[in-house]
This record gives sequence, C-alpha cells and structure tokens, in this order.
Amino acid sequence: MWRHARAVARQARQCGAGSADVMVGHSATTEKMLQQLTNVPSAELRETRDRLFSRGRTAAAERHIDIRKRRKQVARFASLLNCIGETHQNLNEFSEARKCFDLELKLRLQVLSEKEAQRDSSVAATHSSMSTALQQQGRLEDAERHSNRALATFEKLEDSPKVANSLNNLGMLKLQMDRPSEALTYFEKSIELKLRHIKSKRGPASADESLSLARSLFNVGVVQRKLGDTDKAAELLDRSLAIVRRADPNSWTEAAILRELGGICEQRDRLEEALRHYEAELSIRSQAAPDRGQVCESWVCVGRVLFAQKRHDLSVKAYEAAVRLADEGHPLDASVKADILLALGAQHRALGDSETAFPCFERSFALRRAYPPRIPLASDAVCSYNLASLCCERGRANEAIFYLRDAITGMRESGSPLLKQSLEWVISLEKQRSDEGREDAAP
Repeated sequence: MWRHARAVARQARQCGAGSADVMVGHSATTEKMLQQLTNVPSAELRETRDRLFSRGRTAAAERHIDIRKRRKQVARFASLLNCIGETHQNLNEFSEARKCFDLELKLRLQVLSEKEAQRDSSVAATHSSMSTALQQQGRLEDAERHSNRALATFEKLEDSPKVANSLNNLGMLKLQMDRPSEALTYFEKSIELKLRHIKSKRGPASADESLSLARSLFNVGVVQRKLGDTDKAAELLDRSLAIVRRADPNSWTEAAILRELGGICEQRDRLEEALRHYEAELSIRSQAAPDRGQVCESWVCVGRVLFAQKRHDLSVKAYEAAVRLADEGHPLDASVKADILLALGAQHRALGDSETAFPCFERSFALRRAYPPRIPLASDAVCSYNLASLCCERGRANEAIFYLRDAITGMRESGSPLLKQSLEWVISLEKQRSDEGREDAAP
C-alpha cells in the first residue's frame, strides 16, 4: 500500500525538481497523489496495533506493524504535502494550499494519539499553515481555531519563539476582524516574549529574530494608529524601521513601514515628509519582481499628497501611472481601481480639463455598477455627482438627472453634506425639463 503512495510521491518530487510553477502546474499529479494518500488504510492498522498492545502482546504488536517506521513514512509524505501547500500559498492558490494542509494534518494525526498530537510541533506547525490559508480566504473564525491549537501546543512545549509567532498571528486575525484592542493585547505579549528570548541569548539576535521583532513592533504601530494614538504609533514604527534597515534593507517590510509612516505624516499635515516616505516606499516596491498591486497603491499615495500640495501636473502623472498598472491586467479590487479613476478625474477637473476628466468618471462609474460594494461608499456618490455636474455643463439634463439621483442614493447612506443641495438641484433640473416639454407642445 505504501509502495503505491511512494511512487506517487516520487512523481511529485520529479515535478518539483524544476521551478515551483512547474510543480504546481502538474495539478493532475498533485490531485492523484492526494487521492492515493487518502486511500491508505492506516486506521485498520492502528486498530490492530492498539488491540495487541491492550492484551499485553507487545512483541506481536511490533511484528504486526513497525510503528516508528510507519511514523517516518507518514512524516516524509506529510513534509512533501507541506512543501506543495506552501508553493500553492506563495502563488496565491489558497484553496489548493488548504487541501494540502488538511491532508497533511490528517496524515500526521493518523499515527499519533490525542495526547501525542497535543505535544507534537509538526502538528502545531500544520495548524499554523492551515490558519494562514484560511485567513487569506477570509475564513477568520476557522483560522483563529487553528491558530489557537498551534498556540496551545507551543505553550506546552515551552517553545518561546513559536509561542510569540502564534500570538502575533492571532493579533493579525483580530486586526482583520476589526478588534484592534484584542489585537493589541496579542501583539504586546508577542513582543514581550521575543525581547525576553533575545535577552536570554549570549550572542546578538539573528537576522530572523530581529525581523520577527520588527514586524511585531510594526503591527503594534498599525493598531495604535487605528486607535488614534499617532504619537505612539510613529515611535513604534520608527523603532521597527531602524531594525529592518539593519537586518533586511530595501525589503517589502521596510516598504510597509514607510507607507504607515507616510500615512501618519499625512494625518498631521506634514506633506513633504509624507511624500518622502511614499517615494521611498515606491522605490523599494518598484524593484525586481514587483507586486503590481502594491506599486499601484504606492503611486496613488504619491498622487494624493501631490494633489494636497496643489501640484496638480505631477499628481496627474502619478495617478496615470497607477491607472496604467491597473489596466495591465493586475487583479486589483474593482473598488480600488474605481477610486483611482475617480481621483484622476478630479485631478483633470482641477486643471480645467473637463474633456479628459469625463471618461475617467465614466469608467469609475461603470466599475462601481459592475462590482457594487456591499456597503454604499461615499466615493460612489462623489463619482455620480461629478458626472452630473459635467453633464449639466454640456447641456445634457436627462443624463445629469440620472447621475444626480444615483448620487442622492449614496449621499443618504453616507450622510453627505451635499444631500440637500443635490435634492434642490435635481428638482430644478426636472422643473426645467418639464417647462421645456410644455413649450415644445405649445401650438
């Protein structure tokens, strides 16, 4: 039975001899391997082993099945599944990753008793991997359950670094659940453990340990900013940035910290400083093998500050760069792309270029209609209001009324101060259209 599974595993390894893309590309091979491993009748063997042991026939049990050998075989297959799952995860194929981690977990649990599983670091690591895949799919409660299991095991093993990482992961989940106070508790416990571990060592902290601490400091900074304490947030982010620049300069972690610092400077109306942070972030993200979505958002941040500084020509160029990246096929969220087009249209209007602004607003409106948000956004009403205004300038009253009605719906939901003015405006346009109709009907 294991000979068949080993053959499938060898086949998967051969696929993995090249790039990760090649391995994952052989989805049929991966699927076949998963099916073969699922069919291994280990439950029957375990039952026989347990029955023999319960009768005190230890020697007979050992002859029937060599437990240690079986565990090694399971560990080998489980490790292979973990590698395949991690590869799927790196390629943002989270459903496939979850399949691999789920089967890896089942395999590991087949040869362990309940007590053994609760103290097995490999099982805990699989729970952590499963939690990450579920988190990326938005299944936060399931992800939290797996993270808690991993944390419980690492606490029993007294593995401080892994306990700290598990606490950090739970903090990230709480932050995603919009529970910043709970997230803060987890992050602070994580930092405390990491600092204690680093101080207990004789030598200096390794690069990985330093980066792990920097990321936790960054997470606390993000939460403090969310809770409104920008001074504390800036202090923590500066500490995090100093560590990252020593341990891993020009990394994506540094770029993420720079974006947060830029946001804080923007809040404080320190626009030159904000622009420096955003431009440094953009420089890092634009390097080899960039994440187009993140580069696109970096351009938006730069454009937003330039607009606030009334440097409209440069702001337009920044937003146009963001739109080009979005148009090149990156799977950007539709609402983000719609907001970029809305901002670009606003830039062109500020420069007095209504002809170029109009198609930007139209594209933004079309995206919002094609992919409506679950909750009406204030920007939806702003987009429709701008289109109504431009239609009025062009004497297209019917279209203006259509866009105004759409804007009014959004304004009611978001509580916009322009609601009263828009209602008066639409009444005026409808009266004008009615008067024109009577004049046309007169003999």
